[in-house]
Amino acid sequence: MRLTLPEIALRRPITVWVVAITVMGLGVIARYRTPIEFLPPLDFPFIFVQIPYIGASPEQAEKEVAIPAEGEFRTVSHLKRISSTSDSNGCRVQLLFEMNADMTAATAEVRDRIERLKLTLPSEIDQISIRRFNANTLPIMVFSIYGGMDDEELVYRVRTLLRPRLQRLEGVADVTVYGTPEKEVLIEFDQDALGSRSLSLFEIVSALRQSSLNLTVGNMVEGDSKYIVRALGEFIAPEELGELVIGPNAVRLRDVARVGYRARERESDYSIDGKPGTLLVILKEAEANTISTCQAVEAELNKLKDDPDFGGAQVFTFFNQSDTIVAALNGLVQSGELGAALAVIILFLFMWRIRPTIIVALSIPTSVVFGLVYLFLSGMTLNLVTMISFIVALGMLVDNAIVVIEDIYRHQQLGYSPAESAKLGTMEVAMAITASTLTTIVVGIPMFYLDAGEMSTYMKQFFGPITVSLLASLLIALTLIPLAASKMDLHRGGRMAAWRRLFRGKNAVDSGGDADTTSRRTSTNYMHLPRLHPLRAIVHAYGATLAWTQRWRLATMSIVVAVSLITLIPMYKLNRQGDPSVDSRRIEVSIILDQGFNLEGARATFNSIREAVDTMRKELGIKNIFSRYSSGGGDFDVYLLTQEDLAPGETLPYTTDQVLDILRQRLPQKLPGGEIRYAVAEANETAARSFTLQVRGSDSEVLEKCAENLKSLMLSNIPQVAEVNTDISITQHEIQLNVNTTLADVYGLTPMTIAQTVDFALRGVRLSYLKQGGREIPVWAQFQEEDRKSKSNLENVSLFGKTGEQLPINRVVDFVKERSPKAISRVNGKNVVTLNAKLRGTDMGRAMTGLKALLASFQLPQGYSIEFGDELMNLETNMSSFLTSLVMAAILVYLVMGALFESYLLPISILSTLPLAGVGTVWLLYLTDTPIDIVGMIGMILMVGVVVNNGIVLVDYINQLRARGVPRAEAVLSAGHDRFRPVMMTALTTILGCVPLAMGGGGVETEVSFTSLGRALIGGLTSATFLTLFIVPITYTLVDDARVWLSNFFGGLMTSLRGETPAASEPAQPL
Repeated sequence: MRLTLPEIALRRPITVWVVAITVMGLGVIARYRTPIEFLPPLDFPFIFVQIPYIGASPEQAEKEVAIPAEGEFRTVSHLKRISSTSDSNGCRVQLLFEMNADMTAATAEVRDRIERLKLTLPSEIDQISIRRFNANTLPIMVFSIYGGMDDEELVYRVRTLLRPRLQRLEGVADVTVYGTPEKEVLIEFDQDALGSRSLSLFEIVSALRQSSLNLTVGNMVEGDSKYIVRALGEFIAPEELGELVIGPNAVRLRDVARVGYRARERESDYSIDGKPGTLLVILKEAEANTISTCQAVEAELNKLKDDPDFGGAQVFTFFNQSDTIVAALNGLVQSGELGAALAVIILFLFMWRIRPTIIVALSIPTSVVFGLVYLFLSGMTLNLVTMISFIVALGMLVDNAIVVIEDIYRHQQLGYSPAESAKLGTMEVAMAITASTLTTIVVGIPMFYLDAGEMSTYMKQFFGPITVSLLASLLIALTLIPLAASKMDLHRGGRMAAWRRLFRGKNAVDSGGDADTTSRRTSTNYMHLPRLHPLRAIVHAYGATLAWTQRWRLATMSIVVAVSLITLIPMYKLNRQGDPSVDSRRIEVSIILDQGFNLEGARATFNSIREAVDTMRKELGIKNIFSRYSSGGGDFDVYLLTQEDLAPGETLPYTTDQVLDILRQRLPQKLPGGEIRYAVAEANETAARSFTLQVRGSDSEVLEKCAENLKSLMLSNIPQVAEVNTDISITQHEIQLNVNTTLADVYGLTPMTIAQTVDFALRGVRLSYLKQGGREIPVWAQFQEEDRKSKSNLENVSLFGKTGEQLPINRVVDFVKERSPKAISRVNGKNVVTLNAKLRGTDMGRAMTGLKALLASFQLPQGYSIEFGDELMNLETNMSSFLTSLVMAAILVYLVMGALFESYLLPISILSTLPLAGVGTVWLLYLTDTPIDIVGMIGMILMVGVVVNNGIVLVDYINQLRARGVPRAEAVLSAGHDRFRPVMMTALTTILGCVPLAMGGGGVETEVSFTSLGRALIGGLTSATFLTLFIVPITYTLVDDARVWLSNFFGGLMTSLRGETPAASEPAQPL
C-alpha cells in the first residue's frame, strides 16, 4: 500500500524532524557563505574595441580604420550590430551580440580578427585594446580627495602613496586616478632662435630622445663575480638639460629654449563646489565580496585624517556600491519583517488561536531557508533580484499551511481526534494546495525560454528562489504542519479559552441570518470567535450575497463585464517605461563646446554656469556641485538635499523635476560656440528619461537635413518630448595641412616628417624623465606659447631639405581652414546621425506611440532609414516578452489544472479570475500614477499563477461536496462558507506582505524601486479575491449547465438518429 506524504509524516515523525533540522543547519551555513552583491552577475552582450589613431582627422580614421575594422568584425559569430565612432583620437567600435551568445568565445573571435586587422592598419597603430562589459567592470566606489595642499602635490601623493595602499587591499583589482597632472620639465623652443641658427626642431627632438639613458649593455665576469654593465646618462635637474650641446658652434639647449618646471597642461579638470579635486575609481576582483572590499577601502580612507602626508585633505564619496547594497538589502529585510508580521497578525485575527497561528507562522522562515540553500548550492548570489523574490514570496509561503491548518481545525471541531484530523484534513486539501503551488510556479517557465531583452535575465533570477521556497512551503504543509497539529488540540485552545469567553458572552451562537443553513454554518465553523468579532458579520453577509448572486447569475456577470470594459479606459492611459525610474535627487547639466575651446576657455564657461547655480543653492536645496570637463565640454552634477539630510518635520523645497524646470528657465539655453543640456540623472542608469533615434544613409548632407526636419517635427507633435539634440551640431574648427607632395619630394621631405615637425611644435613630445630621488619627472618639448598662438607662426615653422636648405613650411604646405564634425558615427556599415530626445517625465511608452505615428508619415529618400535606439528597442522587446509570457503562463496554468483535476472544463471556471485580477491591477496603477515597467511586468506575470489559487481551493471543495451527494446549489453555498476564511487569510497575507513594497519600502532611494511590482500584485489580488468569492461559483454553475446541456443535446440527437427512446436527463455531476 502506497503511503501519502501526510501519512509518512505522521508515521515517521523523527525522520521528518531530522530532515527539517538538517535543512535548517544548511540554511545557516548558506546564509553566511552566499555572496552578497548588488545585481546578479550579468554578462552583457557587448564588446568594445579601442583603436587609437592620434592626430588623424575623423574622415581619415573612418576610411583607414573604421571601415576595415567593420569588415573584419562582421564575420564574428552571433553578431547583432556593429557601431563605430571615428574622431581625432582614433576609432571606437562597439559590438552587440545576441543575448544567448557565449561572450567568452565571442571575445576570442574578436581577438583573432584584431590580429588579422593589424596587417591592414596604418603602421602608427600598435596598441589595440578590447574591453568586455559585465558587472565586474562596473566601479564599486568613486570618490574625490581635495584640499589640504597644492593640487599637483596632492595628485602626486595620491598616485604614489595612496594608490599602492588601496591596490594592496584584499578584493581590489584596480585603482584609477584622475586629476591635476603632476609637474613636468618643459623645454619651450623659441622659433626665431632656431631659425637664426638654422636648427631643425625635428632633428633636435630626435637627439634629445637619445641624450638621457639608463641601459643594460652586457655582463662582465671578474674572478668569481659576475657584474651587469649599465650605461647611465640620466639628467637630474633642468639646469643640466639647459647645458646640453645640441648644434654646431657649441650651441646649447638654453640658447634656443627655456628649460624649467611647470604644471603639465591638463586635458581635463574636476572640481567639487569649485574646489579642484582628484577623482579615484575602484574596481573589485571578480570573486571579491563587494561589501567587505568597500569597507576595507573606507577604513583606509579614514586613516588619511591622521596621516601627515595628507593633512587637511577631505574625501567626498560620489558612489559606494556597498552602501547601496546594504541599504537595499536592509530595506528589503525591513519590508519582509513587516510583511511577515502583518501576515501573522492576520492569521491570529482570523483563527483567534495562538497554537495554529504559531504553527503556520513557522512555515515562513522554514521555507525561506530552503530558498537560501538553493542559492548556495546553485552558485547564485544574494542580490536585489533574489532578495525581492523572497520578499514577494513571504505572503504566499503561508498559503498552503493556512489551508491545511484550517481544514485540520475544522475536522477537530467536527469531533475527530487531533491525529485523525491531521490526516483527514491534510488529505482533503492536498490536491487543491498542490494545484495552487504548481500554478504559481509554472508561470515562470516561459522566462527560461525567452532570450530577448533584460526581462528574461531578471525573471530567471527572480523565479528560482520563489519556486524553491513555494515547493518547500508545499512540502512543509503536507508534512510538518499535520505532524505538529497531530500533537495539539487546536479546538480547545488551552489557557486562551477563559479570556475568550469574556468577549464571547454567554451565548456562543450567532443568531443572525436570513437562512437557517447560513446560521447553522456560522455557528458551527465560527463558534470559537468572540461574539463581536467582525468576521461573524462578514461571513453572514457573504453567505447572503452569494445566495443572491446565484439567483441572479446573468445580472451579476453583466455588472462584472461592464466594469471590465470600463477598465479599458485607464488601461490605455497607463505610463509605460523600461526599467523602474527612481528619484535620484541629482540634476545633470551637460555642456558641449564646438569652437575649439582650450581648457581655460572651458573652465571659464563651466565656472560661470556653476556660479549661477550656486546662487540658487539655498533656495533649491542644493547640497553639492561636482564638475568634470575638458576642452570639448563636459558636465556637472547638481546634488540635491534628500529627506535624510533634513531635520524631522522639514520638507524638501522642490522635487527633482521642479528643480530641473527652474534651472532650464534661469540658465541659458544656448552658449556661444556650444550647447547646454539639462536632465534628471537616473540612479538606475537603464531607467532612461530619454531615447535616441538614428537616421541612417550614405550622404552626410542628406542625413543632416532629414535629422533637422525630424527634430522640429518631434518637438511640435510629441508633447512628451521636452528637447531634442543631434550630433551633427557638434563640430570643430580645424586647419588642414595639404602637403604638395611633388614639391616636398624635390626638397627631400616626406609628409610624415612635415606632420611630425608640426606635431612636435604645437602639441609637444615627451622625451625622457628626470630622476629626483624616487620620483620620475617627465620631460616635454614644444614651441613656446607665443609661437603657437596664430596661423602665421605655424606657416613659418622651419623645415630643412636634403641639402640642408632651410625653408618655411608654407612653401610645401597649403593651409586651409575648415569646419568638420568632431566624430563620424556608423552603424552596420552606414553613416548615422543620432537624435537624442529628453522626456517630460518618464512616459516613454506614450512618446513612442506618438513617434510611430509621426514616422508613419515622415518621408525619407530612397536608401535612407530611421531606427529606434536601444531605449525604445528594449521597451518594445520587454513588452513583447511580457505579452508572450503572459499568454504562455495562462496556458500553462490551464494545463496544470486540467492534468490535476482530470477535467477540461473545471479550469475554465477558475481562469475567470484572470480578467478580474486585471481590473484591480489597472485601476490601482492608474490611480497611484504608477508606470508599467519591467518590475511591474514581473508582478503581473506572477499574479497569473497566484490569483487562481483561491478559485482552485473553492472549486475543489465544491466538487468534493458534490461527490458526497450534496446538491449543487447547497454545495456551492457550503463551499463558499467553509472556504471563506482560508481564502481571505491567504489573500490578505499575500496582499499585506506586498504592502511595504507598494509603499516604496522595498526600494532604495537613488537606486531601485519595486513599487510597481507591489502595487500590481495588491491591485490584482484584491479585486480577484473579492470577485472570486462570487464570480467563480457563478462560472462554475454556468460551465456545469453548459456541460449538462451539451451532453443532453448530443445524447438526445444520437438517440433520435438511432430511433431509440430518449433517456432521462443526465444528473449534474462534479466537473
